[in-house]
Amino acid sequence: VVEEALVEEHVARDADKMRIERLEEMVSKLNKVAGKIEEEKIGENIGLKKKIAKLEDEQLEAKKNFLVVVESCERMEKQIKEIERINENLVEEVKSLQKDKETLMTSCNNSKLMNSSPTTT
Repeated sequence: VVEEALVEEHVARDADKMRIERLEEMVSKLNKVAGKIEEEKIGENIGLKKKIAKLEDEQLEAKKNFLVVVESCERMEKQIKEIERINENLVEEVKSLQKDKETLMTSCNNSKLMNSSPTTT
C-alpha cells in the first residue's frame, strides 16, 4: 500500500511537472509575442515621430511662404496707392489743361471776331 501511494505520488508529481513545463512554455511564447508587439509599437512610434517632424517642417515652410506672400501684397498695396495718388494728380492736371484750352479757344475766337468785324472810325 505504501509502495502504491509512492507510485501514485510520483505519477502525480510527473503530471504536475509536465503541466508546469507546458505553462512555462506558454508563458515563454506569450513573452515573445508581447516583445514583438512592443517592438512593433516602438517601430510605429518612430515612424509616426518622423511623419510628425516632416509635417512640422512642411508647416514651417508653408508659414514662411505665406509670410512672403503677405509681404509682397503689402508692397503691392503701397505701390498701388502711390499709382492711384499719381493718377488723381494727373486727372486734376488734365482737367486744368482742358479749362486752359477752353479759355484759350474762347479768347482766340473772340480775337478772330474782333479782327474780322469792321471797325468804324
